[in-house]
Amino acid sequence: MALTLSLALSACGGDASAEIENEPGDRPAQAASLATQSDLLEMSHLADIDHHGLFIDFGGPARAKYTVGNWGSGWGADGADGDVSFTYAGDTARVYFPVDASTELTLRLSVRPVGSHRMQVYMNGESIRGVVLEGDDQFRDYDVRIPAEHVRAGENYLLLRFGGTTVVDGANVAAAVGSIRVIEGAPDPNEDFAPPQWDTLVSAVELGGVERRALAFRAPTTLSWYLEVPAGGRLVFGLGAEGEGASMARVFVTPEGGERNEIFHARPGNAWNDQALSLNGYAGQVIRLELEVSGEGAGRVAWSTPSVMVEPPDVQERPEAARNVIVLLIDTLSAQRLRAYDPTSRVQTPNLDRFAQSGVVFEQAQSAENWTKPSCASVLTGLSPATHGAKTSEARLPDSAELVSEAFHDAGFATGSFIANGYVSDRFGFDQGWDSYNNFIRDGRSTEAEDVFAAAGDFIEQHSDDRFFVYVQTIDPHVPYDPPGSFLGMYDSESYSGRVQPRLTADLLEQAKRGRITFDQRDQTRLEALHDGEISYHDHHFGEFLARL
Repeated sequence: MALTLSLALSACGGDASAEIENEPGDRPAQAASLATQSDLLEMSHLADIDHHGLFIDFGGPARAKYTVGNWGSGWGADGADGDVSFTYAGDTARVYFPVDASTELTLRLSVRPVGSHRMQVYMNGESIRGVVLEGDDQFRDYDVRIPAEHVRAGENYLLLRFGGTTVVDGANVAAAVGSIRVIEGAPDPNEDFAPPQWDTLVSAVELGGVERRALAFRAPTTLSWYLEVPAGGRLVFGLGAEGEGASMARVFVTPEGGERNEIFHARPGNAWNDQALSLNGYAGQVIRLELEVSGEGAGRVAWSTPSVMVEPPDVQERPEAARNVIVLLIDTLSAQRLRAYDPTSRVQTPNLDRFAQSGVVFEQAQSAENWTKPSCASVLTGLSPATHGAKTSEARLPDSAELVSEAFHDAGFATGSFIANGYVSDRFGFDQGWDSYNNFIRDGRSTEAEDVFAAAGDFIEQHSDDRFFVYVQTIDPHVPYDPPGSFLGMYDSESYSGRVQPRLTADLLEQAKRGRITFDQRDQTRLEALHDGEISYHDHHFGEFLARL
């Protein structure tokens, strides 16, 4: 039978002067013959914005990268108060942000009290100071000095604790946070602070009679992204400026563990100047890519459709249309454990490897959220978490959200789901459109891969003469890590009597995250072996499922 099976898992340029001939059009000329690998316009929410220091804007999608989404971070709903966008904070809220060097910082927090007038600030686990929040009806700035000894080069962890909460739309809210600025040293009282807002950062800009979508921002501002550079990668963009001025535009690349390199600079004019900069010297590396605007110009500098692009791949047409569809989602499996994404991985998954080699691998696929319910809701509806709304522990999908199962069912397909995670259940609205809906957690059945695959295979055999859509969600790489002994022995065959016991791994990891316990090297070896053994166990039964198909 014809079948489509898809798999889901739950970031020195020598041609700095290379220039493309300007041609009228809504994008740089060379973009027409290249394929986009990373579209920085579509990734604008992932950019770090440095404007007199790092600017973290709350109330929109840009802040999620600093709060690790919403899961367990203490942040709630986004909102707006006039021109100020904000995010509600519970009694404890966490923020993670990068700093280049261990140096004294000033954090400027824009906060409006809701349920509490007291805020305690912690940095990297150290108590810094308490802040009294004034008033009730407006946002105010509060400066908190962070001594250099509490600042790390790299990622830093900011914790805000509040004195109480009040209920807002059913949620416990302590305060509304509009923004956080991370300023090196003391703030400049004479600075002209006007950061680009996320909702206006991408604009339609007309230069020389040609209108293009562009990232548009004023000096002094730098936008930076973390990207993996593909072989043959080129940074393609058009550059121009609104109005008159003496702005300078620069592009910098910093490879992981390497030095910051300038690969382009120019004074933008009032017409599009199209560029294609080679990134091939960084192929295969993770880089920080920076677009910088400096100088005295008052107008915005525009970077039209900036993208990392490659030569388009050869694509073979499928000889026949697929008759049936199976989606397999492997809960909690990191892409870096698979050789399809990291050829150096030690994890043995021969069946997944063969499957990837014979299909299409999406190298830039990203989950819509960082935990089960909103992510799986997006997979099954095609909607963002902000649209489908299933973002909290108790939230359910609305009936108005159409699942892909409903579309297949209405088209005459037999539909079956075989799910080993309790969040993707009828309790939360995931039972829409299925002829056979099975949640192994809610039904009290074994969630082992061999049992989930067996049930899915039985359904497929029963409907082998029908067109069918089947969704399988396994959970073996999730805690607790308890693979059969033969799969554990693939990674650790030595005797072990330490604290890492299979059925206790969930509690042990939670205690480790809270700093209550530490693992020695032998413990860590056993822990990683248990985890990797789960993946290989799953792969074995995935192979049997493929053979049965």
